[in-house]
Amino acid sequence: MRLGILKEAAPGETRVALLPDSVKALVAQGLEVYVEQGAGLLAGVADEAYAVAGATLTSDRTALLGSADLLPVVNAPDETSQRLLKSGAVVAGFLRPLDDPAVLLPAIERGVTLFAMELVPRISRAQAMDALSSMATIAGYKAAVLAASSLPKLFPLLMTAAGTVPPAKVFVIGAGVAGLQAIATARRLGAVVEAYDVRAAAGEQVRSLGAKFLDVDLGGIDTEDNLDSISPHQSDHEQNARNSCHTRFNPEAPSQWILHWFNLTIRKTVLLLSKQEEHCNAP
Repeated sequence: MRLGILKEAAPGETRVALLPDSVKALVAQGLEVYVEQGAGLLAGVADEAYAVAGATLTSDRTALLGSADLLPVVNAPDETSQRLLKSGAVVAGFLRPLDDPAVLLPAIERGVTLFAMELVPRISRAQAMDALSSMATIAGYKAAVLAASSLPKLFPLLMTAAGTVPPAKVFVIGAGVAGLQAIATARRLGAVVEAYDVRAAAGEQVRSLGAKFLDVDLGGIDTEDNLDSISPHQSDHEQNARNSCHTRFNPEAPSQWILHWFNLTIRKTVLLLSKQEEHCNAP
């Protein structure tokens, strides 16, 4: 069986589908691995590292697409690449078929089997295939680092000869995988952290990281499905925040942004956006 690794063509994409350690393990199992030259450069992996792992480097993208039986990818190949795929091949990656199913029609017409990794059920048995959590962890960490970098104030409490500098206050909205990582990172950097999630059960996880969880009375609303009925001022914390963007992700429809207006000035806001979340009307 021949496995191919492409150089990602999406603008700004720096990831690569497989790293040399994974390639080495696959070669040891008898797979032929072909890597497009430069596939890992933006991820900090030189072509030589793939060669040492046992892969064959190639500059012929067309031939690679037409001969690969298995094609792990980060993003769905473009229409031209899909029409070059080997009939009966298997493609796995972040394909997002529910965003625009027609985008994958060329591959389907060629009899290609497609696995959208973002749709793998997030259950215990499938943890080894959970590609979303790893990406969310990175995003949460990066969000906290970006906030610390852009804020004209230091995160930690500093006691100096000139006086005391109070710590920065960070408010994290959403305590999923990304949110929890953002909380943990901001705490490590020395900030005082508060967090909110529509799921009251997330409070225990927030508190375990040393942050304060805002118990907002939403009038019995405790699930994301009922958020549309929340009034902009239906909160006991109207004096504690000026604005916040709360998001929910529904894989069967475009994401919805819900903006809540409060009264505290927020110096910097970092928004984590998926490809579906491209609109947020913040002041």
